[in-house]
Amino acid sequence: MTRLAILLVLPALSACALSRPAPAPALLPTPAIVTAPLADAPQSAPTPLPPLPDTAVPYRALSPHPEDDLSPSEAIALARVEPSASGWRGAVQVYDYDPGALFQVWTAPGQVTDLALQPGERLVGSGPIAAGDTARWILGDTISGAGAGVQVHVLVKPTEPGLHTNLILNTDRRTYRLELRSRSQDPMPAVAWRFPAEEAAAAQAALSAALPVPPWTPPPVIEAGYRIEGPAVAWRPLRAWDDGVRTVIEFAPDIVTRDLPPLFLVGRRGRSELVNYRVRDRWMIVDRLFDRAELRLGDRAGEVRVQIVRGDR
Repeated sequence: MTRLAILLVLPALSACALSRPAPAPALLPTPAIVTAPLADAPQSAPTPLPPLPDTAVPYRALSPHPEDDLSPSEAIALARVEPSASGWRGAVQVYDYDPGALFQVWTAPGQVTDLALQPGERLVGSGPIAAGDTARWILGDTISGAGAGVQVHVLVKPTEPGLHTNLILNTDRRTYRLELRSRSQDPMPAVAWRFPAEEAAAAQAALSAALPVPPWTPPPVIEAGYRIEGPAVAWRPLRAWDDGVRTVIEFAPDIVTRDLPPLFLVGRRGRSELVNYRVRDRWMIVDRLFDRAELRLGDRAGEVRVQIVRGDR
């Protein structure tokens, strides 16, 4: 019995031995990686970065005005205009007006300072006089003169020394910005303004008006075949011609003292249209050519017409 059991066990053990997995093959050694030295490889020069555009500059360098770099307090300090010895005209301190200026006015308690505006200038708006401190400053306005020479005066008076406020005056011509300071003594009795830009423009206009106006030379005659037809009225033209582009109608020398009648162009079918023209001395210039035109004066019942006809039209 024991022999039979041993015989049965041996085939089973043989089967187990046959089903056992084969051992894994041994790993081959990894070959060493040989690299050439970096010095033997060709070296390429680094690509340079593109230059920055011209606009890539600091922001402050882009400022077109030096005052843009100022702080508010520095800008206000530069805007202040103080009274000067050369600015006195008697008891009146005369400032040159500048729209960006902050005019200084020194006052004293018990004294009224007169701010005289330009003759003919008027206060406008619902609040043309505005002050920062209206409790300790007395403000008012009055006028002097009459007609075209009327002048507005704004009156300011502090109630105590050591006060400081601002004042804005709005007129039909400009805005005044002032700083008021009260002192114990030496106030400014009156303040007025000059206007250099306006004075320069007026002087230039007067100079231009005084210069003699050179006589105007009409364009040359190229086509003179125009006929003048109609009654012998005072404004009848002497002749007409054109230079190939413009038509010139010449009148008597004393026509400059008279009113010229309007000029109408007459079409081939009799339809007429008012035409624009220029008058230089005694010449009427029409910036086009035409075959027939008429000067007309008066109403339909008594209308007078003078024709300017080109060639044989």
